[in-house]
Amino acid sequence: MKIDNAHYTSPSQRRVLSNIASIAAEGHSCEQALGLVLEELHRLVPWAAMSLSVYDPITRRHRSIASSGYSDETISYLDNIYMSIDPAYRWIVRSNKPYFNWETTEFDYSKSVSARNWWLPGGYSGGSTSYLTSRSNRYIGNLHTSTDSRKHPSTDALQFIDDIAPVLATFVDIWQEPRALLRNLRPDECAAFIDRDGNIQAVPGFSCCAKSEIHELACGIVKKYGNARGIDVLGQRMPLACWHPCDETIHQVQFKMCTRGWLVVHGTTDLPFSLTVRQAEVCSLSALGLTSSQISAVLRLSARTVDRHIENILEKIAASNRAALARLAATTGVMRLSDYLSHG
Repeated sequence: MKIDNAHYTSPSQRRVLSNIASIAAEGHSCEQALGLVLEELHRLVPWAAMSLSVYDPITRRHRSIASSGYSDETISYLDNIYMSIDPAYRWIVRSNKPYFNWETTEFDYSKSVSARNWWLPGGYSGGSTSYLTSRSNRYIGNLHTSTDSRKHPSTDALQFIDDIAPVLATFVDIWQEPRALLRNLRPDECAAFIDRDGNIQAVPGFSCCAKSEIHELACGIVKKYGNARGIDVLGQRMPLACWHPCDETIHQVQFKMCTRGWLVVHGTTDLPFSLTVRQAEVCSLSALGLTSSQISAVLRLSARTVDRHIENILEKIAASNRAALARLAATTGVMRLSDYLSHG
C-alpha cells in the first residue's frame, strides 16, 4: 500500500496512517485486520460508542459487523430506521457529503429525532456518521460514533476516516471473495454469482456472459440444493462440477461456495476419463441413483445397451461398482448439469 501522509499535519494522524498501511500489508484475516484498523481509528476519534454498519447489496439491508458501547436496540436503530429518518444523514446523502458531526450540520442536531430519542438519553453529547465508499466509489456502509463532547470527532478526524475508507472497504465488502475468485478465471471461462435464493447478482466490475441456459440451470440447482449441508453427492446435493453440452462443445460448470452464495464458473473442456457423450449421459444418471431400466427410459435405450455402457464406464474410470462410480462422479465433473436439477 503506497501512502502519502505529507498533508497530515498531526503526528498522531501520520502514525495512525502508517499503522493502517502496515496492517493492510501484514496478511491478517479480514476480521482481524478490521479490528486492528478500528483500534487505530479510536486513537483519533475518542468515541464512547461506535458501530460499523455494512450494506449488503444482495439483501439490500445494513448489518453492524463491529460495535462497542451501543445497546442492541441502538444498533438495530442504526441498521434500519436511522437512515430513513435522521435529518443529518439524509442531508449528507442528498448533498453528497462524506460525513457529518454535530457541529457541521445546517441545523441544531441536538434537537433532531435521533439526538432526542437516542443519543441524549444515552448520555452522549456529540458524534458522527461517515458514509463509506470503496476505491471505485461504491457505497459500502456507515461508521457511526457517539462521543462525550460536541467537539468530537473533529472534522480533521472525519476527513481522515473518509480518506482511508477504501482500505476499510477491502475488509468489509462482501464482493471481495467472489471478485478474488473471478480474478483467477482463464480467458475462456465465464462466471456468474448466484445468491442462496437462486438469483443471479451482478458482481461490480464483471459482466455475465450470454450462456443463459447454463445460468438458468445453475440458478435452479442453487435454489433447490444450495443450502444443504455435507460435502458429496450423498450428503450435500451441490456438485463441485458438472458438464453441459453447449453449441457443439462441452462446458465444465463449477460451483464455488462463497460467504453469500455460489460463484458458478464455466468454460469449454473435454469430458473426464475420455468418456463419449453417450457414456457421460449414462454415467451421470447412474451416479445419481437411477437404475438401468430408468436410465433406458430417460435416454430411450435398451436396458442391455445401458448395462454395456456402464461396464465400459467402470473400466474407463477404474471403479469397481456403481457406488464407487457415484462417489467418483461427485468430485470429477461427470454429472450432467440438467440431470442434477431433474434427478438429483
